[in-house]
Amino acid sequence: MHAVEVMWAEIRRRHPDVPEAILVLASGTSGATNEIYGHFARSRWHVGEGHEPRAEFFLGAEGLRRSPAEILGTTLHEAAHGLAVTRDIDDVSDGRYHNKRFQQLAYEMGLTTTQAPRIGWSATTPMDSTVTAYRRELVQLEKALTVWRHTEAEVIERAHYPPVSPTADPDDAEQSPTEPPRPPKLGAVDGRGAHRGGDNYIVVVCGCPKPRLGRFALSVFELAGVRCDACEQPFRVRD
Repeated sequence: MHAVEVMWAEIRRRHPDVPEAILVLASGTSGATNEIYGHFARSRWHVGEGHEPRAEFFLGAEGLRRSPAEILGTTLHEAAHGLAVTRDIDDVSDGRYHNKRFQQLAYEMGLTTTQAPRIGWSATTPMDSTVTAYRRELVQLEKALTVWRHTEAEVIERAHYPPVSPTADPDDAEQSPTEPPRPPKLGAVDGRGAHRGGDNYIVVVCGCPKPRLGRFALSVFELAGVRCDACEQPFRVRD
């Protein structure tokens, strides 16, 4: 997205130690239990013989539904990691924990930080003065924010339960006897498209003295009975 590239260029103008980076806009939910808004990775891209590898600034496409100021916050957060690379600062401990050195770099970028469990000073928010300083870039970004990517769970839910037409009467839709039931809430989806949990999954047991356990999507389990070959009794939902 050109507006984000323009924003990164302005950040580099204000903070020359922030390195050049190639913007990557892709899914922030595939293969993840939580939505990823962004990341910064050093020396990730080959850009030609005789040139140093270029860093990567990744932006999760699902996060484009957020406000321009929130996207600015993500961009500045990743730019702070870029400062750490240039200055050879270990700002992340144990691969994930944002330490006090990152907090200092984030402040330099115009961010306030809040400590979060297990990931340190990772929760960042642009200061009011920072939002004002980037108001021109934020206006351009707001104009560009016309699309975003749906999460895998949202896509599956929409396939089972398409949105009601805006011209339809919501009361009539709720009373329609032909309307399909809304599916249970779906859990996270991994990179292969498989659900990894959530309210749609149940644990079932058989009638053996030491019951055998099984795990099913509720919609699959309700299609037909499932019988245990050992005790010849049907599996039932565990209490």
